[in-house]
Amino acid sequence: MFGLAAVYNVAFGIWACFWPGALFAKLEMAPPNYPSLWQCLGMVVGLYGLLYAYAAVRLDRAKLIIAVGLAGKILGPIGMFIAVRSGEWPLRAVTLIVFNDFIWWLPFALFLLDRTRIGEGVRASAPWICAILNAAAAVAMLFVLRGGTETVSSITPRATYIAGHALLWRTGWAVWMMAGISLVGFFAWWGAWISSHRLALVALAVALTGLVCDLFAESLLIGWLPHLLIQLLRWLLF
Repeated sequence: MFGLAAVYNVAFGIWACFWPGALFAKLEMAPPNYPSLWQCLGMVVGLYGLLYAYAAVRLDRAKLIIAVGLAGKILGPIGMFIAVRSGEWPLRAVTLIVFNDFIWWLPFALFLLDRTRIGEGVRASAPWICAILNAAAAVAMLFVLRGGTETVSSITPRATYIAGHALLWRTGWAVWMMAGISLVGFFAWWGAWISSHRLALVALAVALTGLVCDLFAESLLIGWLPHLLIQLLRWLLF
């Protein structure tokens, strides 16, 4: 996981340094007045990647690096929430937060809690946590999200439902995100009981690939779809 974090951070750093306007174009935001500041942030993120690479090969010396990294990944979404509340950033930026920060909370926290009573309790409870969160996701689909899905045949009532229940819609998909992450955590727990660690790693890699696709789609449903549907409804009605 730390190796994957290293690859992601270095890739993001290169992207931000060499194409500083790309993210803002994707988010349909005005380009930054001082792109060098965004490039500087990309440099910092990329250097974090080098530290994660070191942590991946020297787990015995990784605690401080991962603790600082986790602190940044918790403070980052708090700062983004403040920026969204103030109108400085659009909610569409949630996709960035999901992959920069949210997806790494569980592995980073579990590493820091390893060989502690809390860590052992979380590890032992992995199947139950996964079952509860996936049951909650199923309930959310049945009672919260269904009105905005293809179970409603016409696009207009679906769009009206999502636009009128945007907070519930986003909360329901956030539950699905947590359920997906818990499923990968369950696979990691299950893999520890399999005699072939290579087979367990292959299964975990497949699950992680599916999780990335899952989180990307759900972040679009949270950050992009309600806004676009409100625009669509205005066009249809007026």
